[in-house]
Amino acid sequence: MSTAGIGILVVGMHRSGTSALTGALQASGIALGGPLMASDQHNEKGYQELEAAVRIHEDFLGHFLLDGASLAVLPESWEKSGAAETARVAIRELFQQQFSGEKLWALKDPRLCRTLPLWRQALADDRLRAVLALRHPLEVANSLLTRNNFSINRTLLLWMQHVIEAEKSTRGMIRSKILYDELIDDVVAVVERVKVELEIEWQLPDEERHRNLNAWIDPRLKHQHAPPASVPASAFPPLVEIAVALYRVYEEPGILRNTEKLDQCYGEFMQMLSRHYGHLMQTEIERFEGQLAFQGADLAQRNEEIVRLRETLSWKITTPLRTLGNFVGYSPAEKGSGN
Repeated sequence: MSTAGIGILVVGMHRSGTSALTGALQASGIALGGPLMASDQHNEKGYQELEAAVRIHEDFLGHFLLDGASLAVLPESWEKSGAAETARVAIRELFQQQFSGEKLWALKDPRLCRTLPLWRQALADDRLRAVLALRHPLEVANSLLTRNNFSINRTLLLWMQHVIEAEKSTRGMIRSKILYDELIDDVVAVVERVKVELEIEWQLPDEERHRNLNAWIDPRLKHQHAPPASVPASAFPPLVEIAVALYRVYEEPGILRNTEKLDQCYGEFMQMLSRHYGHLMQTEIERFEGQLAFQGADLAQRNEEIVRLRETLSWKITTPLRTLGNFVGYSPAEKGSGN
């Protein structure tokens, strides 16, 4: 079986093990191109992200005033925009410069959860595979709270948005999924399963590859752990319940082949979320009020900020409902707000 020119797109929410997985692919002989984003205190072994690809994604999202942590959605018919065509041209040029001579190559960027369709449009689908990297949503939320001071509730919404977009946008591709805990526990077995599911062959001998993989994965770099001990008091219980339930669905073996079940689950989760978003909005307002008080904001400033927040937060909180609803055919407006 020929693997010439096959690209593996590693797709997953921030802090979900995409760097660890992509490094494992590199340890198995897959090209990542260069230069890559530098390591830092938050990712000691590096992010394994191709700088040129990140710039393409940032420029594209920035055209719509979005970034990788935005809850807002791309506009309708974004595929027909000049920004999309510019990005597709840049992707084809990047492929020619970085990967045209490679039998196997991989690309990782959490922004791929949103920008992956550009790659499918720019390059022939038979050149591409996808791996979905999944991690317990509360571990992701705790990690982003530590690194970026994102609220737990915001991150849980982002996590749901990212993983559903990733799953939906990779349908029709040859794809696989990995769970972060499985990768840390037995990287050799996980990478071997990815090989089988993606229908590829490694370029390195098994002995060398296993040695590289065991040297790459360091379980001590896992700093966050799932509940019960790590559920923050600020977390909104119904949102935690919905996010964890969605993760449990993704844990099921073979679930990526059962898209009918996934769509049914998405619809049920969105209906549950729509019943609670009013309370969630109030929780976030109270959290923000507390932050302002802690920061010593004067009364006039606090009142001004709270008014602004109340005017905008309802839209921001319901944005994930509209985003995910677009994917699953569910409209919160049609079902009622549930306030």
